Amino acid sequence: MGHVAQAFRSALRSDPRLDCDGNTSYAMQQCFKGYTNLDPPEKQQKAIPFTVLLMMMKLAGSCDLSIAIALLAMGAFFFAMRSCEYSKAGNEEKKRTKILCLRNIRFFKDNREVLHGPIMLIPLESCDYVYITFELQKNDSKNDSVGMYRSKSKARYDSVTVWAAIVTRIWSYEGTTMDTKVNTYQYVNSKGKLVTTEISSFRIRTKLRVAVKVIGKGVLGFTEKDVGLHSIRSGAAMALFLAGVPVFTIMIIGRWKSVAFLRYIRKQVALFSQNLTDMMLEVNSFFTMPDFHRAQSSSNKTKSSPANLDTENGPSRSWGIFRHEPTTVN
Repeated sequence: MGHVAQAFRSALRSDPRLDCDGNTSYAMQQCFKGYTNLDPPEKQQKAIPFTVLLMMMKLAGSCDLSIAIALLAMGAFFFAMRSCEYSKAGNEEKKRTKILCLRNIRFFKDNREVLHGPIMLIPLESCDYVYITFELQKNDSKNDSVGMYRSKSKARYDSVTVWAAIVTRIWSYEGTTMDTKVNTYQYVNSKGKLVTTEISSFRIRTKLRVAVKVIGKGVLGFTEKDVGLHSIRSGAAMALFLAGVPVFTIMIIGRWKSVAFLRYIRKQVALFSQNLTDMMLEVNSFFTMPDFHRAQSSSNKTKSSPANLDTENGPSRSWGIFRHEPTTVN
C-alpha cells in the first residue's frame, strides 16, 4: 500500500489511501481491520527454566566455544538481558543498544572493588558481588547499573562465578582491553592463524534449541521450535516471579521501565497457579454489602409526576411555585 501511494505522489497525484480531510479513508480502515482480524495470534517464545542452560553446559563437553556460549547464556539469564546486549544481533538492534564490554563488568569483595585485567591479584571467582553497567539500552536508558550477590548455596553456576569465568577467559586472549566485548571468542584455525570473532545470537539460539530438544517436550511442555533468545529473558522474569520476588525488584533487575515485563510471565507454567486452589477454598463463603442507593429528594421530582400529587402535605409544600396560598376564584 505504501509503494502504491508513493507512486501516486510521485506522479503529483493525491494519496489514494486518504479522504478529502487527509485522514485514512473509511473503506481503507475497514480493509485494514479485516486484515487484522484474519491475522494469527502473536506467537510468544516460551520461558525456559535454568535447567535448559545447565543442559547447554553439559552438552558443551570440552568444546571451548560451546562452553563460552553456555556461560554467556547463563550470564544473560541472571540479569534478564536482551540478546543484543550480550551477543552479535541484527543491524536493527545495533543502532539502539551497546554490547557489554569488559569495562562494564565490575567485581567486589567485602565491599571493595576487585580490579580485573591481564594480571589479577585476586581471583574473580572469589568475589561476592558483580556489578554490570548497561551504557545504552533498547529503551534509550543510559548507564543503568544492576548488581547481583553470589549465591549463598555455593552453587556451581551463579551470577558471580559465571561472569567471573567469562571475564577471566576473555582476558586470556591476545590483544584484550577494557573495551573488548563480552561475546568475544578467540581461537586458532586449521591454518594455525589466530582468529578473533564474536559470538552471534544465531549460535546461542541454535545451542539453546538443541538443549530443549534433548530435555524433551515431556519435561518442558514445549519443543525447540517454541524457544528463542527472548526465552532467556522471559525465563529470568518467570524465575524471579515464582520465587516471590516483588514486582519492582523484577523491574529493576530486568531494567523494565513499566510493568511490560508481565508479558514475560507465562500463564502456561504449572507453578504459576500452585496453591491457588487451596487459597481460594480457605474463604468459601462471604457476605456481599448491599449496593448504595441515593435517596431521591423532592426537588428531583417533576411537576407532572404523580408522586407530587400524592404527597402528604400536597403540592404547595413540594414545589416553590406553589408555596403561596391558593387564590379563591369566584
